[in-house]
Amino acid sequence: MNSLVRWQCLSVAFVLVVLVSGCGKTPHITLACEATPPAVYPGELVIVHATADSVSTGKSANLLYKWAGTGVVANGETARVVTVSMVPGTYTVNADVEKGKPGKEGQRPGESATCSIAFTVKKLDPPTISCSADPPTVSPGASSRITCVGASPQNRMLSYRYSTTGGTIIGIGNVGILLASEAPVGPVAITSTVEDDENHKASTETKVTIEDAPPPPAIPHVQPRPH
Repeated sequence: MNSLVRWQCLSVAFVLVVLVSGCGKTPHITLACEATPPAVYPGELVIVHATADSVSTGKSANLLYKWAGTGVVANGETARVVTVSMVPGTYTVNADVEKGKPGKEGQRPGESATCSIAFTVKKLDPPTISCSADPPTVSPGASSRITCVGASPQNRMLSYRYSTTGGTIIGIGNVGILLASEAPVGPVAITSTVEDDENHKASTETKVTIEDAPPPPAIPHVQPRPH
């Protein structure tokens, strides 16, 4: 066999190998998920993003995403998780992607992939409260103003209530008015409680001292003049 015939045979063999095996296998699609932030308080939003890799850039390629999970609202490669009604705990979001021609996504091996990502819903931190009395010492029948400062680390709505071991307490928001008309002499304890809209509470105690009423002024004794 001369060199020309040998070259033609090798060329045909090479073409046949390329036709049979192709220039290279298309890699299988992969999918990765990320949750931001990974931990939230109830009511805060979680954004989950799915990133597909090894995707053909051809015009006929289409990506179809499917999502599953509690509170998931999805749009393509991104999903939002609404946590308003979620109790504290760990939750999982699942994503699925399929590629291919429109209407034929995922029909071939390697044209679909899945991923899962977990996020945590944390317990709300309880509120805090501090109070002061003005004045801290009153006489019977007087009043003292109890001013409280409550705070919620997650800015929840707060409400206040008051109780007392003596006298009468009237609450108006974060202020309580102690009426000492019926309070015994001595220290009186006022308990102030703040509560958020998720029933988390904190309390503190403020003391007001009721002074003993001073004795009435003495009536001067006037001696009658002798006649």
